[in-house]
Amino acid sequence: GGTAFGQLCYNLKFSETLARLYLVNNELQVTDMMSLKTLLCETKAPLEELHLSENNVNNDGLSILAEGLLKSHSLRVIELRSNSISELGAAFLQCVVVSNPNIDCLGLADNELGNAGVSALSRGLAHSFCGLKRLNLSGNGCDSNVARSVGSMLRYNKSLVDLNLSFNDIADNGASSIARALTRNSTLRRLEMRRAGLTCQGAREFGAHLPKMRGLRELILSRNNVLYDGGAAILNGLRGNVNLEYLLLEERMSQSIAREIAQFIRLNKAGRRAFRDGNRLDSALWPSIYSRFTDESDIVYFFVKEKPEVIVTENKEAMAVRATSC
Repeated sequence: GGTAFGQLCYNLKFSETLARLYLVNNELQVTDMMSLKTLLCETKAPLEELHLSENNVNNDGLSILAEGLLKSHSLRVIELRSNSISELGAAFLQCVVVSNPNIDCLGLADNELGNAGVSALSRGLAHSFCGLKRLNLSGNGCDSNVARSVGSMLRYNKSLVDLNLSFNDIADNGASSIARALTRNSTLRRLEMRRAGLTCQGAREFGAHLPKMRGLRELILSRNNVLYDGGAAILNGLRGNVNLEYLLLEERMSQSIAREIAQFIRLNKAGRRAFRDGNRLDSALWPSIYSRFTDESDIVYFFVKEKPEVIVTENKEAMAVRATSC
């Protein structure tokens, strides 16, 4: 930090190739943010990533830096993990994500946002102009009350694909709000809630709503306390969900349940959604589907059992090809 950092920013201002700037754990202070703001406002370089984790930016520094973040036309990634940012800083970032749609990744893990800060960000993400795709809110001292704001945001947001709420005490009530919201959201692809205070009841909420979730592809619920009943509820919901392709639960899960969950995940990866009721697929697409699991007899058996007419179609086409070649 200090004079040396100011000189660095001044020199970088004349670079025309700078694309990523890593300033992790450099003891940067509030006073250094003025130099960084000037760099962001005046550089001609296509700067896409700014990594400031493990410094002391805090709210005051963010208030200065925000102007540069707003004016940057190339910046896509902002990483601010462990910077003592709280509710006030979240208000500045809310303005940034709404006003600068180019920013698509924001990392805020291990800060002090609390419920109020995350709620402020959620209001920004519900705005139609927001283009943010990835948001990490892990370890921000939130509880179940924040889930109402996050759930409301998920109902309206059309850009977010990856959300991390790990190491917050979301608990079962919060899990219920988020699970319900995901039945009305088709764009979020990955949700991570490690050690989020969930028990069997929280897992039941996710299990009950899984069949209606259309967008989610990855769900991470490890280091919670869902145990046997929670795992069984997730498995039951997974039977009706054909989109989820990655699911991570706790290690203490029953082996029989874990095996069944793994089987349904494999089926989903292989294209089980093609067998949804009323789903009609062009026969020309079946070779590409089969190519995913040609060496997995159990999956072939499942698909043939679910849709035996596919084999008939394949045989007819094969016979037509042979007849043409004769």
